[in-house]
Amino acid sequence: MINTPSPPAAENKETKSVVEQPTSPPLTELVNTPSPSSPDIPTPTFVPHMDQIMKELIQKNDHLRRLNDELAHYKRANADLAEKERMAQERMVNRKKDQKQLLDNYNEHIRSRRATSDDVNSIHRKLKELKAMIKSLSIELGNKCDPVVAGKSIGSFWVNLNEAIVKLGDPLPLPRVIMLTEKFLMDVLVQNMNYNTFTGLKISQPYTQLQMWFEKYDPSFCTRLRQEMAKVVVSGNEPNSDIQLEILKLNRRMYASLYSSLLKAYPFIEQHDANEKDNKKLYSTQLRMMVDQASNIGYAMRGQEVEIAAAAVDEGTENFDPKTMIDEDGQTSGIIQFCVCPPFIVYGARVELLEKAR
Repeated sequence: MINTPSPPAAENKETKSVVEQPTSPPLTELVNTPSPSSPDIPTPTFVPHMDQIMKELIQKNDHLRRLNDELAHYKRANADLAEKERMAQERMVNRKKDQKQLLDNYNEHIRSRRATSDDVNSIHRKLKELKAMIKSLSIELGNKCDPVVAGKSIGSFWVNLNEAIVKLGDPLPLPRVIMLTEKFLMDVLVQNMNYNTFTGLKISQPYTQLQMWFEKYDPSFCTRLRQEMAKVVVSGNEPNSDIQLEILKLNRRMYASLYSSLLKAYPFIEQHDANEKDNKKLYSTQLRMMVDQASNIGYAMRGQEVEIAAAAVDEGTENFDPKTMIDEDGQTSGIIQFCVCPPFIVYGARVELLEKAR
């Protein structure tokens, strides 16, 4: 007898085992469904003091709004200030133009009262030119002269300086001969720049008396009178006029005095001028140019609204002043023995030095 297992019994057992298993989701669902404790699950975050943060945010927004308002206010204020500045600059430019116009009108008025177109600066320049002409001629004459003859002759030109000239040496050194020649020329030419001398009008003495009276009682009119007198002479200095003839006569007289005196010290002058073909190189021409230059400077000085004059220097007694003088030998102190060229002073609202003495 053969025992064979019954199949149904096995099937029932298997079925029973399947039935007894609990129902659960599919495997895929178990894999894809995260666990509550998994880190991949977003956990709600609780922010502490949320109300305080919102309050601060509102305050900052308010503060930002106020700052923006303030910025807008400053922008408007800056725009207003920029406009005001532009207007102020425009007014300043206009005022400068007006000021310049007033100054130009004033200067034009001042120039119209002067005898010539010169001012203080041009007078100073012409003085330097005259001094250069004098020095150039003196050096040229000195280099061609007999120092003994020239020294003796020139030494006799000043009666009051005989002792001082003797102390310079016998015979006079050539540099001293040249220096005294310069002094002689300037001493004569400066007379044409005399403050109270009006070449061309025979009124020097009456004018001086009138000027002294006005200086005491009406100084401003004294200046105006001087300018008008100078202007009358300059404007009336026309060809063949009485004023021109009088000026020429006085200038010829001054030239003749210079030429004849220099001829004693430098006798070769006459022969030189006779042989020289270039008129500009004639000593007589150079002397005439100096006389005319001094005369022109004189009227330019008299026509100014300020007084310009050659100040007197007391030779032999006055102390040397380095502020207003230049010494021939470079000394800085002592008693002045010779004044080769006087100082020219401007007497205005304040006293100013125009050209130092030498």
